[in-house]
Amino acid sequence: MKAVIYPVIALAILIGVLRYLGIGNDSQPANPSLKTGQKVYIAGRSEALPVGVDDEAFGEMMAAHNAGNNEALGQLVLSGRVLVCQKNQPATVLKTGLLSHRVRLLDRRGSAVDVPVEFVHAAPEP
Repeated sequence: MKAVIYPVIALAILIGVLRYLGIGNDSQPANPSLKTGQKVYIAGRSEALPVGVDDEAFGEMMAAHNAGNNEALGQLVLSGRVLVCQKNQPATVLKTGLLSHRVRLLDRRGSAVDVPVEFVHAAPEP
């Protein structure tokens, strides 16, 4: 019985986190066919979007959101492990994933970050 209930609870928590972050509620769905090197932009419901500098920071960011722990999220930002990027931030895909994509921000920092898949959208072709 426990072997069945724990995965269901974990899935419910994950869905709650994704909804809290606005993932899955965006008017323009994420593009599942992104390729390495492709130009993209980062956009969601908010004007400022948190992104993790690595897989571990991404996981901690998601856990802080799930727990409603704004203090922990603030500490992640202050430590530089989570960056805040502006809506419509251009980027280039470095690696695609199931829950997040690794992208390089095309700004003065040029940071490589992990972004929830729902925030990454294909850039329009010129």
